[in-house]
Amino acid sequence: MSLPFCVQRACDEQASLIKRVAALWMYRELCATDVVLTHARCDELLQQHSHELLAFAQTVDMAYSLAVNVRLNAHAPYSKFLVGCAVIDEAGSIHVGCNVENASLGLTQCAERAAITTSVASGNVNIVAVVIVADTTTPVAPCGACRQVMVEFGTDIIVCSRTTSNDQTLYVVDELLPSAFTSW
Repeated sequence: MSLPFCVQRACDEQASLIKRVAALWMYRELCATDVVLTHARCDELLQQHSHELLAFAQTVDMAYSLAVNVRLNAHAPYSKFLVGCAVIDEAGSIHVGCNVENASLGLTQCAERAAITTSVASGNVNIVAVVIVADTTTPVAPCGACRQVMVEFGTDIIVCSRTTSNDQTLYVVDELLPSAFTSW
């Protein structure tokens, strides 16, 4: 049986510190929801990186707040479905985007792709996490186009989908889009 992604990543000495801390954050969040993840090394890392873990948790909370606020700027005259997104890059910077609908539906841009575009335009292509917020009863998963755009920047990106009432679901891009089309 293979270990969950977050345990593997947290213990991967080759991964950057922020990616390992992001995995620890995911491990902690999953453990808080009664998902049993037992791995002594991961628990040891939680203790060892408690300061960085707190900083990353605060970054995720800030990303959530920014996504909640930016979703109010969404241009959604057709669906009335407002979505906000915040992307956290490897430097810990946060980039936001909201959905922008178009009468020609194929030209609509989702919040996730808008936030990723903002991150890239800022010169930050090393994406660690994506926080999606919608005013729904359950967290929404990104659409197929957004999943494909995310995988362009890595299969190990953590996706945190939250509602405005703070219910959340966690994913890793690789589980959202297995056998993804990539050029690498």
